[in-house]
Amino acid sequence: MKQFFKMTLATVCGIAIFLLIAGFFLVISLVGMLASESAPTKVEDNSVFVIKLSGTISERAEGSTPFDAVLGMNDMSAMGLDDLIASIRKAKDNDDIKGIYLEGGLTEFDAPATAQQLRDALKDFKKSGKWIVAYADMYMQANYYVVSVADKVYLNAEGNVDFKGLGGKGEYLKGLYDKIGVKYMTAKVGKYKSYVERNTLTGMSDYDREQRAAYTNGIWQYWLKEIAESRKVTPKQLNQLANDSIMAFANPDDYMTAKLVDKILFPEELKAEIKDRLKLGKDDNIPQLTLADMLNVARSRT
Repeated sequence: MKQFFKMTLATVCGIAIFLLIAGFFLVISLVGMLASESAPTKVEDNSVFVIKLSGTISERAEGSTPFDAVLGMNDMSAMGLDDLIASIRKAKDNDDIKGIYLEGGLTEFDAPATAQQLRDALKDFKKSGKWIVAYADMYMQANYYVVSVADKVYLNAEGNVDFKGLGGKGEYLKGLYDKIGVKYMTAKVGKYKSYVERNTLTGMSDYDREQRAAYTNGIWQYWLKEIAESRKVTPKQLNQLANDSIMAFANPDDYMTAKLVDKILFPEELKAEIKDRLKLGKDDNIPQLTLADMLNVARSRT
């Protein structure tokens, strides 16, 4: 029995010592990660700020943790508009950053206003005389609205552009409530009170349809105006493309004819295009800065 207790005590002590040592190294690792994250990013000459427009873009991103670096999640499935705009302003004022590369993808904006503010920040960046180039395998509609501000909009040879206009729909639960014997009671004053209609109607009311059409059309007309200005076409031409729905079945050359994109490129051709802009040799590497890098770039003093 005495031998049993000795072995048990030795095992417990061994486990405790192991946990202490492991905990010590974990703390050292976390401190190192935090220090590296807070260290200012050194910007090389002839750098390009790469913005990957994929994932969710909301007004303000949730704060990251040191574990994000370990898991490779820093850059960035969920981006904050505030971080993007601050980084674009830094890039505008930093002489070592020559341009911005927008990489299109499956982007979800939390509101049309978010897309507009991001586009406005990019438009302001161009006032510095620096360039913006966009490239994607596929441009979603809000994504395309943002990247249309670029000096050049390129598309992969197998890519497409989603350009079909804005719309909306609602879900209505009254039919379900009727089947299960639930009666939804509500009181409202006024005609444009559609919040509760999903529970009291089986379809969209005329008043709800009117107000939805008003704000959706307002956003769409503004987008058309902005895109048309950048792409050197008219809002009427763009609206006709969306009405005809031809872009849903277009081949890449049709996007060029419609002036939605400037050129069809393969990735290697795109690299050559950017190297030409930076006056780099064929075998030179392109210095790149991600959003995570830009967050640690020091602001230029004016």
